[in-house]
Amino acid sequence: VVFLVYKGGEPLTVGDRVGKFNIPKPESIPYSQSYDEAVDKQTAEVQQERTPPPRLSVRVTPETRERIHAIDGYESVGVDEDIEVANTTTINAILKSTFGRKSRQIVYFGGQATLRAKQKLELEEAYAARAVRKSVEELHTKLVNDAWESQSGYKLPKWFRVGRWAKRLKKFYKLALPIAAHLNPTGRNKDGTFNFADFEMRAGLMPLKEFNKQGHNVGDTILVKNEVTGEMDRLTIGPHIVANGRQGHQLIRQVTAEQQGEIYDHYNNEYSDLMWSVDMFIDPSMKGARTTINGVEVPAFNRFSLEALMTEGDEDFQGIAGYTPDVIVSRSLLGALKGVFNPRAGMKSPGRKYKTGTGREGELKVEYEEDEKTGKDVFTGYARRGGDLQGLFEGFTIRAYQAIREKA
Repeated sequence: VVFLVYKGGEPLTVGDRVGKFNIPKPESIPYSQSYDEAVDKQTAEVQQERTPPPRLSVRVTPETRERIHAIDGYESVGVDEDIEVANTTTINAILKSTFGRKSRQIVYFGGQATLRAKQKLELEEAYAARAVRKSVEELHTKLVNDAWESQSGYKLPKWFRVGRWAKRLKKFYKLALPIAAHLNPTGRNKDGTFNFADFEMRAGLMPLKEFNKQGHNVGDTILVKNEVTGEMDRLTIGPHIVANGRQGHQLIRQVTAEQQGEIYDHYNNEYSDLMWSVDMFIDPSMKGARTTINGVEVPAFNRFSLEALMTEGDEDFQGIAGYTPDVIVSRSLLGALKGVFNPRAGMKSPGRKYKTGTGREGELKVEYEEDEKTGKDVFTGYARRGGDLQGLFEGFTIRAYQAIREKA
């Protein structure tokens, strides 16, 4: 069946468009002996077209294999509470619904001049938010195109957002952030590959009460069970910290350059058509990269570019190795963009506060078992399930907008 779309001008015949058809003689066409045989043959041909080419085998150490399993486990981590329900049950939402429009309150307490000033500020912030979102939307579009084109054989149009390619892209969106969190490149080698360096990955917080209760010391090693994979994660207890009003000890995961290389090679082999986006985010050479959209200067999609923007507003700000924009999935993207901080009142945005890694790694849980003789609970170890975060692209959108808002 040939479908033709007429877009104006002189109508063309089928022959003018595609030339002459080479139609074979009926007796030369192979045919099936039965309907079932024809269906089975067609199914086998379609299945063969849909089967992706075999990927190269990437050898990794057992330690790296455990980290790869942990990263893959983020695909199954989901939010427990409906986001829309959470957004409508906050104190702020209740106040707005109870006391009416903010514009009327501002006019009553501050007059028309105050209202105009606030509207101008909101308009400027709206331009900034739109500029950041537009820059990231371009990345989304390219990822969708690349994922769709990478699937050979029969497939529905990309705007359906269904099929093997769409499921694969959705999985990559979930894994991109934990992949980037395990990578700390300091430059590129002569062949263009990344040069990774050992680093201490912040892997959550041990509450001070638990630290004292178990008699731990700084430098001790603990094993934490991953509830998704069932594997044990070896962590080091770091120094005492106070993060967001919580006292505890920083948990640290040592990630060697060799492990990083193996992790990168594994996912670059698995997502060879999509890993360019992670490359862009972790590339140290893009530190000073900026782009201007509708008069608003926004950082490039890169951890070092975002760090440089944050440093402009605070000379004492220091980035951390393996930085990722960890924003928990508890609010809508629009709600997170609007933020819960006021830079004009001297408050820091969430992206500037001390980062323990708990949002990404999950809260530490203490496990006990009942002693058969005494009937008392006996400490058996620790466990946790990875945190449910906004994707790498949404997280970057939120943190970049907050940095621009602070700078303004």
